[in-house]
Amino acid sequence: MNEFEEQDATGLLELLKKKKVKPLDLVNTAFETIEKTHNQINAAVQLFKDDALTLARRPARGPLSGLPISVKETFGIKGQAITAGSKRMVPIVPGEDSTIVSKLKKAGAIIVSRSNIPEFAMSHESENLIWGRTSSPLNRERTSGGSSGGEAALVAARCVAFGVGSDIGGSIRYPAQCCGIVGFKPASGAVEKTGTFPTVETYTGNWLALGPITRSVRDARLVYNVIAERKLQPRKSAAGRRLLVPSQFHMSIRHSSIFNSLKAAKHQLFQRGMAIE
Repeated sequence: MNEFEEQDATGLLELLKKKKVKPLDLVNTAFETIEKTHNQINAAVQLFKDDALTLARRPARGPLSGLPISVKETFGIKGQAITAGSKRMVPIVPGEDSTIVSKLKKAGAIIVSRSNIPEFAMSHESENLIWGRTSSPLNRERTSGGSSGGEAALVAARCVAFGVGSDIGGSIRYPAQCCGIVGFKPASGAVEKTGTFPTVETYTGNWLALGPITRSVRDARLVYNVIAERKLQPRKSAAGRRLLVPSQFHMSIRHSSIFNSLKAAKHQLFQRGMAIE
């Protein structure tokens, strides 16, 4: 079945709607792909085969109905231990699903796995003494990034339709760029964080956000509108909006591909009417 190779989550939903594919087909393919790629990328740390296959026969109705997905290991699922990738921390066993997991389930998504992280989700490489190292599907000698590196690797390797992660200082965005996919960090209060690790208090709580990890921008919008407290407004033109570009950035860009990508992105946004400041 080539759907994961050819389609993003939005495309898979269209196939499901037209009955060209069944949820059970997608879930079976997800497990097959995870198994096939595991020795190369080591991204999934826990599988929910029995529950997922049962749900696939009659998924909940909703905007994500029938899609196999993954969630970060630090996202609470009832009765499943959160280790935070640490041998030192006493595992946390939630008595109920985290808010984000609950929303995804109610929307019809089928959780097939949880994904690898660095210890305490506090590094830009997803490696720990419990689960080992996760590699980028683009190059197994390279990191998948962190701390949501397992999620990004699973999405990029077409193991799942999409994933969800958390981000303080780049933990969604960095893995996305390491794996060549889309990572979006919403505003810190946009997606409810109850039931996820870590619990960050005081002003640093404003740094932590939960968000989608996807294969397309339209998928990021789709997932965000399920997990966020308020949906995005309909698309508006970029004309007249501000694009803020740092004029004194005290780090050098070492590779021309990075410079060229930034230059191309800035040009495209300028062409769409954004005012550069």
